Amino acid sequence: MTAEINDKLTFIEESLKANRNAVVVRECGSLFEQVLKRMFRELLTGLPFEKRRVFIEVENTIGKGKKGFEKFTLGEMVGLERQVKLLNNWSEYTNTNIGLLTSFDLASIVALRNKCVHATDIEDDREIVSNLEANLVYNYLKNLLAVIGMIDFNKEVPLKKDSPEYQNKKDTNNVVYENIESVNDVYPILIKIINKFINEGTKIEILNFGLDLETVWPRLLINIINNREWDNITYKGLLINPLSEKINQYCDVYISPSTASQVMKKLNTTIKKNKEYLVDRNIQIEFKTYDDLPIIHGFSINNRYLFFSLTSFEDGELTGGFGGYGYYESGKSGKTFEYFLESFKNWFDYYWNLEINNQ
Repeated sequence: MTAEINDKLTFIEESLKANRNAVVVRECGSLFEQVLKRMFRELLTGLPFEKRRVFIEVENTIGKGKKGFEKFTLGEMVGLERQVKLLNNWSEYTNTNIGLLTSFDLASIVALRNKCVHATDIEDDREIVSNLEANLVYNYLKNLLAVIGMIDFNKEVPLKKDSPEYQNKKDTNNVVYENIESVNDVYPILIKIINKFINEGTKIEILNFGLDLETVWPRLLINIINNREWDNITYKGLLINPLSEKINQYCDVYISPSTASQVMKKLNTTIKKNKEYLVDRNIQIEFKTYDDLPIIHGFSINNRYLFFSLTSFEDGELTGGFGGYGYYESGKSGKTFEYFLESFKNWFDYYWNLEINNQ
């Protein structure tokens, strides 16, 4: 089991103990998505041609010819699993007995996860998901991870200390730099940083140069709003203007103006409903829109930690970029990072202070 998976499971267990059941289900959903994608990826390289062809045909149908499985949502991956019998094929391919795991209804987990995402204005998670449901989902996830052996998927060959690759990663100042595979892997690290500052009694400022905030809403903002232990936080978020002609010309499948519009409505409603609760905890949440096509996106925390990524184009449409995120810590990641941090803040401030945003 990698440190990354361990960190996520630790976070989920802590959330279980705190009865934050909706958080548990959302985080488990993220890991289920990862597991299914890794299983599918492995089978694509190992199965006979005829079976691979069926897999690819189903993938193309679900993706409507516009995206591959790597960009599928959890719901789409569960649909893919059902149609190609992914778990059964995995069991046969690896000669692994996965027992009752094949009988569990993954669609019910998707429905429960969606319920958690949409019912975000309820302060007590137990009103959304019961303790029994949260524990059931988590235990199924742990069993699935154990049975399929995630350690084999994530195993990396250690670099030799005398190799150029090791020297490039090594720094006399204990450089902190990490490649993070996807935005879903950003949040456990981000939340750990927030908890660190909370425990220190330090005020927190989060700058989020966002796209449509599809994952920011359920994975971060709901935590800021509902977590009773979090206080003294200022969140400033930028997202695409869903009415911008340029945005609508190049954004549809991967970055969605419709999603951005829905998130803004949810934010406004939830902030208004929880106004006194947020004031009591000194929580400030602000967001503004921008009209230009974004080049960068990510988060900075207290101008010290940075999660940084670039957008790209695929088939003429803007995407969030599929190269993952760079994760840096000020003072420990070298001069290049300090430039990235400064550049991120300068671009954020530029769009935040545009006259159009203050109207």
